[in-house]
Amino acid sequence: MKIGFSVGAFLTFDIMKFISIQPEFYFSIMGGAVDYTEILGNGELRYSYSVLEIPILAKANFTTESIRASVFAGPNFMITVGQAKMNLEIEGSKVYDWYEFPENTL
Repeated sequence: MKIGFSVGAFLTFDIMKFISIQPEFYFSIMGGAVDYTEILGNGELRYSYSVLEIPILAKANFTTESIRASVFAGPNFMITVGQAKMNLEIEGSKVYDWYEFPENTL
C-alpha cells in the first residue's frame, strides 16, 4: 500500500431538470510495493506513477426536501503524466533504480 495524493475539479452542466453532464479532472500520484523472496534473498519492488484522469459522467439527479442524490455513468480517460519510477532492493541493497519502465525484451 502507498498513500497517494489527488487534486481535482469538476463542472456540472444541466441538460434538463433531472439530467446533467459532469466532466471531471483529477491528477493523482499512485503506486505501491511488493515484497517477495528470490534466490538472492528477501526483496521489495516499489513503484510510483502519476496520472491525469478525465471521467465524463452523465448524471440522473434526484432531489427531495432534505436529500440530493445522483446516479451516474460514463467513460473515464486516463493519461500517464511524466515517467514511472521503480526501484528494487534485495536484502536492503539497491539492485535496480528506473525512472521509466524498462522496455519489454521478449
